[in-house]
Amino acid sequence: MTIGQAPKLVFGTRGSDRIEASKEGRDRIFAIDGDDRIVVREGSGLTDLHGGLGNDKFEVAGDRTTAYGEGGDDLLSVSSAANRIYGNKGNDTLEVAGREKVKIL
Repeated sequence: MTIGQAPKLVFGTRGSDRIEASKEGRDRIFAIDGDDRIVVREGSGLTDLHGGLGNDKFEVAGDRTTAYGEGGDDLLSVSSAANRIYGNKGNDTLEVAGREKVKIL
């Protein structure tokens, strides 16, 4: 599903979902269960992402996004600035590209 006209509060299903944040940003996305794919395109900012249970894939190109992998073995791919990424439970993989000032805590 693609989200239009921000801000939005979006909940996925217990199955595997593909959720794309709105171009306007300011979305709060909760994927819930399943192996979900959550996409934040360039220009979408101030977005909060929650993967839930399952092995989720996050693709973050928007600025000032906060992503929480939560349960499962998640892939969190980030290619823009000023984002906060939290893997939480599971064996998560973090990919960071193209920016300086990266801090991993």
